Order: sequence, then structure tokens, then C-alpha cells
Amino acid sequence: MHQPFDTSNSTIEYYNKNALSYYEQTVNIDMSDIYEPFLELIPKGGHILDAGCGSGRDTKEFLCRGYKVTAIDASEAMVKLSSQLTGQKTLHMRFQELAFDKQFDGIWACASLLHIPRDKINGLIQHFSETLNQKGIWYLSFKLGDGEHFINNRFFSFYSEELIAIILSQYSHLKIQKIWQTSNSQTDNFPQKWLNVLLAKQASQD
Repeated sequence: MHQPFDTSNSTIEYYNKNALSYYEQTVNIDMSDIYEPFLELIPKGGHILDAGCGSGRDTKEFLCRGYKVTAIDASEAMVKLSSQLTGQKTLHMRFQELAFDKQFDGIWACASLLHIPRDKINGLIQHFSETLNQKGIWYLSFKLGDGEHFINNRFFSFYSEELIAIILSQYSHLKIQKIWQTSNSQTDNFPQKWLNVLLAKQASQD
């Protein structure tokens, strides 16, 4: 009997093989407009989980702004590069391995959960939410579109505003603060629209 194809292993292997080129493509992208709506809701000096930190670009920025950051990535090669960039150790860890209980004031999941198949996203949303403390803030971003696709050996789940709102409506302890679209073409061969989501955990549910 054939074993089911593991989309996560294929994607992680892509990043291990292409770590340096991906790092060079993404490390200098200006994310200022995306940082601000997120950081203005995080307490000064608060603790942020950078989930799927990639190059370490965002971890470095948060550290420079005085936040405490725990950075994780599933690619061993990206872990090495991000650790060098930020000056602190990135944890080599898959999302399913998270074992933090209400430790974070914020979660930054920039273009990372988009690699999770639709049939697994609900369990991960619940798992991630348990790592947020009371009134914690969570930023997520996805490629805007429909369906699930492989692009250059990486697996992607695309989402519309309507679909992500339906999925998140199942979680009474997570309130959507903002959903908005942005565009860039720095890391693709064609212009890509992105779906950005900002969530707040409801303290009454803890």
C-alpha cells in the first residue's frame, strides 16, 4: 500500500535546499505597513512567537523594537540562517510540536500557515490559540485565491476573505480585528495578492 504523500516534508525539503536563495529574496522586504497594525496591539516589551520565521527578518525587527521573541521554523537550514541574522537561537520546530501554554502576547504567522492543508488547519488554529495569553494578538497571512496547489515543490492552501472568516467563526475565543489585502511580487514570478488577518483572543474564554 502506498503511504500518503506528506506535503509538509516536501515543503520543508524545498526550504532546506533553497534556503540561501529564499533568504536573499525575503530578508530585505519592507514589512512596515504590516507590522504597525499588529505591534500597536502588543504591550511594550511583550513576548512574540514568530511562527515559521524563515529568514529571521521579522524576528530581528521585533527584537530591535524592544520585544522579546521566540522564533521557530521547521527547516533546519532556515533555522541556521535566521539564528545568524538575529543573534539568538531559532528553535527547530514544527507547528504541531508547539508546547507553550498562554506564554505569548502575540503570534506572528507571516506566510507560514499557508503551507498547512485545509483538513489540518482547524486543529492548528486551536493549538496556536492555546499559546496566547489573555487578550493576545495573532497575525496570519495567506495567498489570496482558491484551492490547494503545489508551486515549485511547495504546498500552498489559498484562501478567500469569505472562507477564512467562516473557518475562524468556529472559534468564539478568537475575534477578527481586521482582514485586508496587500500585493507584492518580490518572491514570485507573477504579482501575488495576500490575505492578512488580525485576531484578538477573548480573555473571558481563559
